[in-house]
Amino acid sequence: MKKYDIYCGLFWLVMALFVSVTSLLKFGLGTFRYPGPGFFPFLVGLLLLFLSIGIIGTGMKERVKSLDFREWPSFHKNILTILLVLFAYAFSLESLGYVLGSFLLFLYLFKFPAGKRWWVSMGLSVLVVSITYYFFGVLLKTQFPKGILNI
Repeated sequence: MKKYDIYCGLFWLVMALFVSVTSLLKFGLGTFRYPGPGFFPFLVGLLLLFLSIGIIGTGMKERVKSLDFREWPSFHKNILTILLVLFAYAFSLESLGYVLGSFLLFLYLFKFPAGKRWWVSMGLSVLVVSITYYFFGVLLKTQFPKGILNI
């Protein structure tokens, strides 16, 4: 493990705290028998919290002399871009809808970070959105945001 693991661990620790606290305060946990809308995000936040603490602990074993954020690896721009795209997806999901928003998200992820060809990216995006929509929307009857396509 390198000192970059400490940076990543700290970032995910902050994200985990944000998700857990937001789901607890804004949505509520409900009860174990009747979980509220914040129950699952709270559990995911706790899991992320424990994993980030593990990453930080492993990174701290190697005696890091200095924590200099200017020495991040060159791929940090990719990580920040993907995080910005995920935030944009989260904020535009209501207006674009699940089908169109998720298609655009997966199209971006398959094309640019993964480096797939356009036709492969489009095919995989359609496949992922179709499978998730069928599983969650049809079988489990989950309500998705309809968005501008009204799907």
